[in-house]
Amino acid sequence: MKRKLRIQDRILLVLADVWDLFEEIRDPGGWMKNYYETLYGWVPYRYRRSNYRAIVERTLEVGYIERIVRNGEVFIRLTSKGRKKLVRDFPILSLVGKKWKGIGTLVVFDVKEVERDKRDRFRPWLLALGAGQVQKSVYLFAFDLAYEIKLAVKHFGLEKEVRVFPSNFDFIEDKKKFAYQVWKLDRLEKKYRAILDDIEAIASRKGRGREKLVCKVKQRFWEVLLLDPMLPSELLPEDWIGYKVKKAVKKLVKSI
Repeated sequence: MKRKLRIQDRILLVLADVWDLFEEIRDPGGWMKNYYETLYGWVPYRYRRSNYRAIVERTLEVGYIERIVRNGEVFIRLTSKGRKKLVRDFPILSLVGKKWKGIGTLVVFDVKEVERDKRDRFRPWLLALGAGQVQKSVYLFAFDLAYEIKLAVKHFGLEKEVRVFPSNFDFIEDKKKFAYQVWKLDRLEKKYRAILDDIEAIASRKGRGREKLVCKVKQRFWEVLLLDPMLPSELLPEDWIGYKVKKAVKKLVKSI
C-alpha cells in the first residue's frame, strides 16, 4: 500500500536506521550544522530550508526525536515515542530485523458485500503489514503475527468473518520459489532495478543535475522499501536485488 511520505516521515525514517544505512548523527560544533545538513539531504529537491527547519523543531517539541550529549558531543536520535509512531504509520517496519522461525500466519476471510467497507479497509492493512495474497481472500504472512492480526480483526469488527491460522513452511519443497510467487517479488524487483539504474546514471552527472538525481534516488528508495514485505533471507533468492540496492544506496549516501 503506497503512502505519500511527509517531511516528518522522512526525518524519522532516516533516524530509524531501517536498513543499517546510517550512524547516529553527530554535531560536535553546536547541534544544528551536521545533523541539519544530513537530514535535509533526504527531503524533496529544493524544498525550502525554512519550512524544513520548522518541521524539525516541531518534531523535537512533540518528542519524536531528541538531542543528547555524550562525552561532550551532541547527537540527534529517534525516541521510543518516535519509533512507535513510525510502526503505527508504517506497520511493515515492525518486521525489520525480525528473526524467522519457519512459522507464518494464514488469514482467511469471507466478508459479505454489505460490509465491504470493512473488507476494503482490512485488505490494505494486511498488505501494509507484509502479507502475500495466496488466493482472493487468503493472505499469508511469513512471520507469526497472530496476536497483531487478531487485534486488528477486532478493531475492524470482523471477528466472525476472519479466521487466523499458524502456517508451517516445512511442507513447502521450494520455499524461495513459493515466496517469489505469493509475494509477487517480480514487481518489487523491477522497482529496485529502477533505483540501481538511476544510481548508475549518477556516475556520469555533475553539478545540480547530479544533486537532483540523488534526491530522486533517495525518495524512490524509501517508497520502494515501504512496499517491501521484509521477507527473511530464507525466503528470498540468493542474489536478491534488494541486497544490491542496500549496498548501492549506502555507498551513494557516504559519497555525498
